Amino acid sequence: MNSKESMEVEELKEKLDNWKYILLPVNNLLEWEQKYAPFLIISFNFLVFGLIWFYNPSILTIVAIMGLVTLLLETAVPVLVSYFVKSNDWTPKSEAKYTRICERLSNFQAHVINFKTKLENTRKERQPLYFLILFFFFVFCAYVGQMVDNLLLTFLAVMVMTLTPGARRHRLLPKTLNKIKKTLGLANPAQKYHSN
Repeated sequence: MNSKESMEVEELKEKLDNWKYILLPVNNLLEWEQKYAPFLIISFNFLVFGLIWFYNPSILTIVAIMGLVTLLLETAVPVLVSYFVKSNDWTPKSEAKYTRICERLSNFQAHVINFKTKLENTRKERQPLYFLILFFFFVFCAYVGQMVDNLLLTFLAVMVMTLTPGARRHRLLPKTLNKIKKTLGLANPAQKYHSN
């Protein structure tokens, strides 16, 4: 990590300092530190989307509720953390995990900025390519949005976003693909020989 990246991580650590006692358990949950974590994530998502489906609120109501929850968390978390958590509960291991979380958040931010820059460069340098890519992307999104219910699409997107960190940490995608290849007989001969 270069000095610019480390400075960005330090700035992010300072900004999120009030949240560090909350970020660690949330990160542990999202990365499936416990075996029951995927069940909790799926259950919470089903609960939230089940309530939305049952009550069928308008978009304005959903946005207002999300704003209220954000406002309450923003206001209450720093106060509650300072009241309930003692500073000597924070260990060097906790600090290392917190630093790693901030590094990943900083890397994600850098990826988003890099993607935006590449998109802007493509728009300036290759206007027809830029137009075609975005045109077909938006046509595909419009088609999928017309064919599939909005709530289901949102539910699936949230499920993917909340289950991805744990699936990546436990390398589920490569393991699943290897099992599928093995089942279909698509594994290369060298892998078959070494697995026997």
